[in-house]
Amino acid sequence: MTFLQTRTHAFTSRHLSSRDASPNPLFAQSHVNQTDRSYIRNGPQRFAQATRAAIALVLSLTLLALMPAIESANEMNRAHAHTERTRPKKHGATASRNTAKKTSTKSAAHKAAASKNTSSRSGAYRSRASAKVAAKHSSKSRNDRSASGSRKGRHRSVAHAAPAPLPHRVAMTMEDVVRADSTTIVELADGITHRRIRTQGNQVANVVTINLKAGARLCSYKALCRYDGLANAADIATLAQQRTNDTVLAATNASFWRAGSNSPIGPTITNGEVVEMPGYKQWSSLMIFKDGTAAINRISLSGDLFWKARHFQVSAVNRRGGAEGIVVYNHHYGDSVPMGSRKSDSAIVAEAFANRVMAESGDDSEGTGVDTAAVIRSYRESKVLEDREHSILKIACLPIKPRRKRDPLPVPAVGDTMRLVVTAVDTGAVAVPENGYVLSLGVQAEWFSVVQTGDTIGLLYTISPTPPKPVRDMLTGTPRLVRDGIANPEYETEGSKARRFVDGKLARTAVGISKDGDTLILATVNSGCSCTETNGMTLSQLAAFMKSQGAYQAMNFDGGGSASMAINGLMVSRQGSGPSTRRVSNALMAVRPFQTTKRSARATAKSND
Repeated sequence: MTFLQTRTHAFTSRHLSSRDASPNPLFAQSHVNQTDRSYIRNGPQRFAQATRAAIALVLSLTLLALMPAIESANEMNRAHAHTERTRPKKHGATASRNTAKKTSTKSAAHKAAASKNTSSRSGAYRSRASAKVAAKHSSKSRNDRSASGSRKGRHRSVAHAAPAPLPHRVAMTMEDVVRADSTTIVELADGITHRRIRTQGNQVANVVTINLKAGARLCSYKALCRYDGLANAADIATLAQQRTNDTVLAATNASFWRAGSNSPIGPTITNGEVVEMPGYKQWSSLMIFKDGTAAINRISLSGDLFWKARHFQVSAVNRRGGAEGIVVYNHHYGDSVPMGSRKSDSAIVAEAFANRVMAESGDDSEGTGVDTAAVIRSYRESKVLEDREHSILKIACLPIKPRRKRDPLPVPAVGDTMRLVVTAVDTGAVAVPENGYVLSLGVQAEWFSVVQTGDTIGLLYTISPTPPKPVRDMLTGTPRLVRDGIANPEYETEGSKARRFVDGKLARTAVGISKDGDTLILATVNSGCSCTETNGMTLSQLAAFMKSQGAYQAMNFDGGGSASMAINGLMVSRQGSGPSTRRVSNALMAVRPFQTTKRSARATAKSND
């Protein structure tokens, strides 16, 4: 029992005993007047002592009642102090407020401890029991506050740690592929943005977004400017920049290509010049129009010759696919028809292993080996057909120059008839004129037996279905990934059935177009590698990813080891722990056109004359 409680008890007992001993008030008063005058004389002092004792008793009872609330406040303050230690330090007025809050918390804690020392054992026991209940409720309320992100009515932003990488054994959902875990954005030029995205499924993708109305231009370029040329995407971009004076900001690989002949698969057009004509299965094509816009569709490309009121169908461009048809050769083929160069079997096999691409399969062959016998057989068959060119009648011709000297030479254009003038008629090896053509006539040679130098021949390439605008560039791939905003790879329709190509988590390259047609999206996905803890993508995952990047239409290009992207001439895509290095057939590029002045334009026209 405390000192104040002892004094209060003694005072109360004293008056109770006096009242009980003298039930008559008059007798009690006379008794007091006669026997204890000193008590009356000291009454005010004793009354003050009793008042203080009563006040102390009330305070003790109040503190006992408030003890659970004080313990709850202590729990809240300790949790707040832990949060403040883990949060970055603040300066200025904010730091002063935090310091004042800590000081007030400490003083409250000291007061609570002092009041606890003045309580009784039973009160202390009740206090501890109440504190446990209060701590339980405080913990629950603290969890609720952390979930809602608020405290005392003020919202605070909480910095969440990045989620741990998903282990390879965990199955990835489509949301993991689409949702970005981290993104790095770099603006290459007005309207051209490069983003490096790492998804929550541990896929790493490089995405270039091109606003086609902001001054950038799309174009394709053939490796080494040769039909059978191969080079990595960065080297193709460098060559294009040197020859056109345009600034290449971004470049990706594009068409699939055949092993052995190294020729692109499917219709291919570069700057109006047809490089490859026959289609392959039901593959899709990207068309880049002269106004810079683009479209994706399944098309067929055909060619026709017109001479002396007759018309003849062209069977192939830059390669003889059969012994009978007419073949058109241009500067992408080589210096002469036939070229006459040969490769040894060992060189063919070494090149096939270096490139590691299966012939006409549309499937990257990494991890499955290379059918060297099939590659050698394909190369020899193409050379046998090429050797037949020696005995076939061939016509060399050039575009007809305009009447006015200052007018530029006609540019090859699909959909427009080009007027050619015959410069030579011969068999054997015939040189390919600069900016000209060699027409190998095949079995149609008898119709051209009377052709002479100076005669005029018309050459026309047409696309079916007819595109809405003149086409400048065309690249072919498979399958269609997104059609009218619906992500659904159409590999079965286009004839690609290899399960590894469809369901394998491979490196990928894709191109997409926005709904309004003003934005083009180029994307490459790095290969899966345990050294970098990354995964590739299946075709379904790639389709969902392209849709998430804003593609309303999208298609797949060559992937696997060929998947590559160069930014400002440097490779940013990776195969395993190193940059992409595989050689590819052609590249799709975003360029900033070279700005010519009137003086330089006149100088160029004069040099052409």
